[in-house]
Amino acid sequence: MTEIDDNIKLKKALKAVEIADKFRLVFQICSLIMVLIVFFGNTFAAKYAWYQAGRSFIYYVSIFVVGVMLISNCVRFYLAARYNRLLENQKESPEE
Repeated sequence: MTEIDDNIKLKKALKAVEIADKFRLVFQICSLIMVLIVFFGNTFAAKYAWYQAGRSFIYYVSIFVVGVMLISNCVRFYLAARYNRLLENQKESPEE
């Protein structure tokens, strides 16, 4: 019975790691899109006032996105460490 419980815990921990990884990936893609908008916008629309106002908003949002990415990286590292610890404990347990 404990082997089944260990497998269930292991699957739950793996699912949590996968969700945290997808969450982090979404914010990395958002950050990349914002950086590309600022980079290419400077070459095409730097003289327009609407672009300058939008660029300052993008800078504000990207600071928020980088902060959320940092937090999600820490959460992912914690969940991956927990998953690895569970996996190691499962391998070390004596087989009956």
